[in-house]
Amino acid sequence: MLPAKPLPYTAPLDPQSREIILVGARGAVATVSVTMFGQTATAAVHPLPATGGRQVGAYAVWLPHSGAERDRMNLSDITAVVGRDADGNVVARLG
Repeated sequence: MLPAKPLPYTAPLDPQSREIILVGARGAVATVSVTMFGQTATAAVHPLPATGGRQVGAYAVWLPHSGAERDRMNLSDITAVVGRDADGNVVARLG
């Protein structure tokens, strides 16, 4: 349902920004909540067209970053990813 943790989208990156956008793909979930550095953001999952007439769900969240690296995070900084169905039931969990 949730194949992987979301990844940072680093370009364009404003060095003055205190947040970073994380983009992820999903299975059959309606919303995804991502926790990083003790803060949680929740986003709706939107269908995007894929090859062969398929659709893949995608979401993006803004969360605080830390450190001096270009993306200012490591995947281990993401401590939870929770997918919920349209009724709000947890149907997938990472972390």
